[in-house]
Amino acid sequence: MSDPCIGNGQNGSCIDDHGHGGDGIAFLIQNSAQGTSAIGEGASGMGFLGITDSVAVMLDTYQNNSPNYYGDPSNNYISVNTMGTGPNVPHHFCINGKLTADPSVPTDQPAIPCTTNPTLGMTGFGGVPALSSNMDSGVHDIGIVYNGSMLDVYLDSALVLSVAIDLATTLNLQGGDDAYLGFTAGTRFSFQNQDILSFSEAPVPEPIWSQLWLPLAALIAVAVGRKLKRVTT
Repeated sequence: MSDPCIGNGQNGSCIDDHGHGGDGIAFLIQNSAQGTSAIGEGASGMGFLGITDSVAVMLDTYQNNSPNYYGDPSNNYISVNTMGTGPNVPHHFCINGKLTADPSVPTDQPAIPCTTNPTLGMTGFGGVPALSSNMDSGVHDIGIVYNGSMLDVYLDSALVLSVAIDLATTLNLQGGDDAYLGFTAGTRFSFQNQDILSFSEAPVPEPIWSQLWLPLAALIAVAVGRKLKRVTT
């Protein structure tokens, strides 16, 4: 599918990110006070912006770069983001106490201060190779493996990102080891439909290992408007 928006734009035109949908989907580990009712901002917030006490694995398919608040490396990348127990954000950099990739521009989130970069790691940046497959189209298998100190992300069985994280000390978890698992998404000027074909979770072994496999079908159509889908298990 070289141009997924042909014939689906308004008046025959495509309003999207150079053939890519917006904005993506995120897998969220969270223990916010809202529990299963937790919901964040849509559009570039990808549905998790503002959800406290959470870690997001972002499958981002839209490059937010004007103005450069976010620092997205491309319109096809994966990152792991957390602000600890504070409100989570899809931004990647903390510069002079504000969430932005360009110190010459103001942050779009002045109410959320920062002291460290929200992104623990992302593909296509910092020596991590860019993704070789386009997450916008087709069916993809996403694997997330956590062993108590490292979180590994697999795309179509290939390891694409590894970040060091201790969920027990990063988040305030129920009983020290329990949290809600779910999905968030958001779009704005582009339209994107994400289908979760199956989901499974298994400890390997208990209690500190967990493994998640998420076959996703990303079917892209483009429209003007806003869409937010969230499912929590």
